[in-house]
Amino acid sequence: MNLTSFEEAERKVLKLILLSNRMLRHDVMNAVTSALLFLELFEKTGREEHLERAKASINRAVFAVRNSKFVEELAIGEEPRYIKVEEIAREVARNFSIPVLVEGECQVFGDRGIFGAIFENLFQNAVQHSGTDRVVVKVERKRGKCFIRVKDYGKGIPDEIKDKIFSAGFSSGDSAGSGMGLHLVKEIVESIGGKIWVEDNEPCGAVFVMEFPRRFFLS
Repeated sequence: MNLTSFEEAERKVLKLILLSNRMLRHDVMNAVTSALLFLELFEKTGREEHLERAKASINRAVFAVRNSKFVEELAIGEEPRYIKVEEIAREVARNFSIPVLVEGECQVFGDRGIFGAIFENLFQNAVQHSGTDRVVVKVERKRGKCFIRVKDYGKGIPDEIKDKIFSAGFSSGDSAGSGMGLHLVKEIVESIGGKIWVEDNEPCGAVFVMEFPRRFFLS
């Protein structure tokens, strides 16, 4: 490896670590804030469902930390391997209070932590911003690629902001957050050679579509 190639590889590793750290802070902050809210509701109402949702939020924070560890191991040299995308989606789904149905299957040559972080943020986005009562994940192999569609059945995304929702700091509506979640998802998806965009779901809601080569590497 020549000096230029070495420096380029170093830059890619550094970018991945920085993205992972930013995603970790975002995910943990969201999960802890949610847990505190449900604990406050439990103190006021004594309803067990609020306590269970607080526990689920704490589990999500734990999952986010574990994902960060996986990404770090990949960045410092752990070999990627074939992973089943649908299995990771189901694992992440267990930490959410609404039903998440996962359909189809596809393997990609990559890292579990990266895909865990992507699903965590897309599911959280659906719960927090769309008002959906369920999420459907459809995974399929097509033309030598892996397509992943994350569908919600909430209020949808207006056409005028579809091109803006992946921008850093952009937020909209009563449930607006930091505006970093979808931006970080886009950066991570693109850093591993993928693409992401949003479409309308029928009859209501939004679909986040991701396209990945079935093999991808950091270099």
